[in-house]
Amino acid sequence: MSGHRDQFYKRLRRITRQHNKLSGGYTLRLNKQNLIVARPHFTALAFPWKALFVTALIALGFKAYIMTVMDAPTYAGKLDTLSQGHMFEQAGAWVMQPDPATDAVARVMRMMRS
Repeated sequence: MSGHRDQFYKRLRRITRQHNKLSGGYTLRLNKQNLIVARPHFTALAFPWKALFVTALIALGFKAYIMTVMDAPTYAGKLDTLSQGHMFEQAGAWVMQPDPATDAVARVMRMMRS
């Protein structure tokens, strides 16, 4: 009796795996015996561009906020302190350098604050 149960669960796992594959989409084809068989679509994983874009926007907003709160000499002093530190601090200083987009957003934030 145990053998029949093992065969049943093995068959059930195979059917479940096939069902999961077909849930991503399928194409119906005729095989050599003229039976209609569902073949799953295989899609490549896409790069998460949306998440990267949102992360970049958040980083831009954070930089602009920091530049809005601090005046220019204080911000430059903080960047100099970071650039003298370890490798990660130097990378942070490079990322936090002012750029035209951040300057523009910081200018708008300053106008909104006053």
